[in-house]
Amino acid sequence: MILRRVIEHVKAQNWTAVGIDFVIVVVGVFIGIQVSNWNAARADRAAEAQYLVRLQEELELTAARLDADLGWQRDNAQRLRFVLESLRRCELAKADQDEFALGLFVAGKLDPPMLVDSTLEELKSSGRMNIIQDDELRSGLINLQRGFRVSATHIETVSKWAVEPVNQINKRVVYLTLDENSSSENNVRWSDIEFDFPAACQDVAFKAGISALWNYTLENVRRDRNLLERTNELLSRIEEIR
Repeated sequence: MILRRVIEHVKAQNWTAVGIDFVIVVVGVFIGIQVSNWNAARADRAAEAQYLVRLQEELELTAARLDADLGWQRDNAQRLRFVLESLRRCELAKADQDEFALGLFVAGKLDPPMLVDSTLEELKSSGRMNIIQDDELRSGLINLQRGFRVSATHIETVSKWAVEPVNQINKRVVYLTLDENSSSENNVRWSDIEFDFPAACQDVAFKAGISALWNYTLENVRRDRNLLERTNELLSRIEEIR
């Protein structure tokens, strides 16, 4: 319709009308582009809102897992400290024997922290990270994922270092009764093991191994605590944005 009118006006050499038609076309194209951009922006904001909900849910799950693991690692660090102090004093009261046995059992059990990041991976793989408008949140998510990977690598390395002291424990401890729930429930008691406590007190290498495992566990606690703090900061940021 517009094109036919322009042709007619050109033939009639009605340049004013041609100019008006040109303006109408330009304005129409501009409005069309603006409407298209507005619709795209509105779709992006709706998608961003959905992604923020999913990111929040996954970070909350990550924080819950980290918090539980952090508590477990802290308990293990305390048990290892108790084992080391008992060996150094060469004293172990009957009432403390179960705690000592459990300390030997958990020594060297270092699990890597788990980040629930399926939504983050989806955003990265699809090239849609910029749909998250907040720069602080975007960079924080990437850095958090990197922190989890560094921590996992560290745990893998530490686990190799821990092999020797764990083997020292395994050479001295005979487990009499274990079941599939022993690791998850931490229910090993003194009556479940055979252990020559007086001989272990005199074994300097054995005590050094316990000390090393205590140090590794404390380092794991520090790393988990840092990751938990960063995860909670991102959760607070999402709450602010939403």
